Amino acid sequence: ETVGEVRPVANMHQRKAEMASHSDAFIALP
Repeated sequence: ETVGEVRPVANMHQRKAEMASHSDAFIALP
């Protein structure tokens, strides 16, 4: 099974916005 689909983006800001819009939660590790 693959992780998902590839979504090319122009910059890091757009990448973070895409991840936030398609996610339910985030886990931050130290």
